[in-house]
Amino acid sequence: LGIVTAEAEVGQVLHKPILNATASAKQFGLNGTPLGDVIAASATYNYDLEQIDLQGTVLNAAMDTSKVVGYISPIRNDMLLDIDVNNLDLSFIKTYLSVFANDMAGIASGKLYVGGDLQAIEIWGDAYVKDAMLSIDFLKSKFFFEDSVTIKKNAFIFKDIEITDQFGNKGKVDGLVTHDKFNEFVYDIDIAVNNLLAFNTTELDSPDFYGKLYATGTAHILGDMNNVEIDVMAKPEKGSYFAIPINSYMD
Repeated sequence: LGIVTAEAEVGQVLHKPILNATASAKQFGLNGTPLGDVIAASATYNYDLEQIDLQGTVLNAAMDTSKVVGYISPIRNDMLLDIDVNNLDLSFIKTYLSVFANDMAGIASGKLYVGGDLQAIEIWGDAYVKDAMLSIDFLKSKFFFEDSVTIKKNAFIFKDIEITDQFGNKGKVDGLVTHDKFNEFVYDIDIAVNNLLAFNTTELDSPDFYGKLYATGTAHILGDMNNVEIDVMAKPEKGSYFAIPINSYMD
């Protein structure tokens, strides 16, 4: 996504390739999410390391700048970008979380790295996330938070993060979600809630069991997308209900 304008010098000296390029891009984006305009971007071929060294700046609609430095190596088939993030729209991550989250949003500032094998890109770093929302597919509830999140190459780590539901009811989350290159997600999460809308499914979501749960207490979520165990020590609050249609168990 984007409209690129570039100037490049390509040549060869003593059988060594030379590449010097400058570029800009309007409406640059990733996975359908506009991230801003790329300004003052440059690329230079590093023949000693057999890679293209990159640097540039992304200017978003709010005039915040994020700095990018790194390289890409088609010969080694790898890359690494070191990104100083300033109010970056995280909606582009939706694609990678779609296995367990049906929606997400947030604005991040901090240090992120994007790299690895070109066929299996990884993301890691530390960021402060504000205006964040995560909708867990099998719960069909939306959770909002503003806190620091640690992103490992194979995990998202949540340390005592305060969450709220759409009505402002509060809870806390501690745990991690591991994955193998954004596949095979495994959850190990502890949640403490106070009248939080934790479960919000309809008959269309799960005809055999559905309902709405406002909960006070604790829960431990452990498992993967094929088998999730939820150990709950909580009481339902006013407004909760469950439906188990009788004909689901009749021939």
